[in-house]
Amino acid sequence: MDWNEQLTHFRQRKLFDLKYGTDTANNLMKPEFKPVPNLEHGKHYMASWTKEVIHSYQFAKNLLGPSFGSYQFIDLGCGKGKACLVWRLQCLKDNIKQDVLGVDYYPPFIDIARANTKKIFGDLGHFLATGAETINYHSFECPLILYLYNPFDAVILAKVLDKLLEIPVLVIYNIPSHRTTLIHYGYKLVYVKQGDNQNEDTQIFISPNLQIKHLDIVV
Repeated sequence: MDWNEQLTHFRQRKLFDLKYGTDTANNLMKPEFKPVPNLEHGKHYMASWTKEVIHSYQFAKNLLGPSFGSYQFIDLGCGKGKACLVWRLQCLKDNIKQDVLGVDYYPPFIDIARANTKKIFGDLGHFLATGAETINYHSFECPLILYLYNPFDAVILAKVLDKLLEIPVLVIYNIPSHRTTLIHYGYKLVYVKQGDNQNEDTQIFISPNLQIKHLDIVV
């Protein structure tokens, strides 16, 4: 890792922890995980870049307009809660009330995510230690914003999409390794952002039943 990469890593990962006293930046490779169901379908743990979460938040807020706050935000594969924390901070800044949920199949991460949330917001947040494919998404009874930081393979993604049928969904997909699975399910690409680092590659999709007027792809 050269100097510029180190500086970017500091700004986008470690600086957040230094500012808020949280624990999100330290990576965890798959061989270091304790055994959990579906471990073979998951990815290494790394925290989302702060700016990518903020950019995605701003795009979603502008795209959805006044209805933005009525959407349930769910980070699938939330890890230590970084995206949920940044998203809540942005909502707080804009005085927007929105439910924020983090989901991860690895219970130790959920414990850390709750501790991180306590440090910033004074509460434990809303987190579930379970697989993304186990959730009854219809129980939220509202449209969804799903945040994916490349958390799992196409097998789990397809199982999630099967459970999302008939629900209006906006999907924020950072490092979109399995984007073809979304396209196969009829999701439409509405936003593309690319950079020199894979963490700057974000694509945003909407489900077939999410109707938005005057929609153009933003690159």
